[in-house]
Amino acid sequence: MHDETGELRFVETMGGMGPEWLVVAEEAPEGLADTPWLVVEGALVPDLAAVRAVQRALINGARDAARDGGVDTPSGRFDSDAESRGMLNGAVTTAMLATQQGGAFSVDWTRADDSEVKLDAQAVAVAGVAVAAWVSAVHERSRVLKARIDAAETVEEIRAVIWSLVDEED
Repeated sequence: MHDETGELRFVETMGGMGPEWLVVAEEAPEGLADTPWLVVEGALVPDLAAVRAVQRALINGARDAARDGGVDTPSGRFDSDAESRGMLNGAVTTAMLATQQGGAFSVDWTRADDSEVKLDAQAVAVAGVAVAAWVSAVHERSRVLKARIDAAETVEEIRAVIWSLVDEED
């Protein structure tokens, strides 16, 4: 059933299926056309939970891209995707074991630009620490940004939280 002021839809409610009157605006407020809306006590209000979920997903995607996008180390730029981090962890562990047993350690490592570098135990450990510190910093930054998203009270405040490693607010 439709008329000029709204439409009647059957929607799932806590009590099962039932009718709900949905006010259909001719035009969303400026800047909010892509915002999900709810009817709360007869009023049309932005669905902040849905907006938060989208913004958190954007932060997560940017976090993952930054984490996996490579890390500068004293031995050059290293890949930092999950597979590369695993291989580096294995090299660090092997270097530690070789050092503990009084042996030498050396590995030819392929950097992010596909050039190779020979790493001794100390160099591979330093690279491992650099990658781990990068991953930790990126994840900490995402936690800070998601806390801001959760604390925001309007659609505009939520959408203003975007990925950046540098914080203008700090």
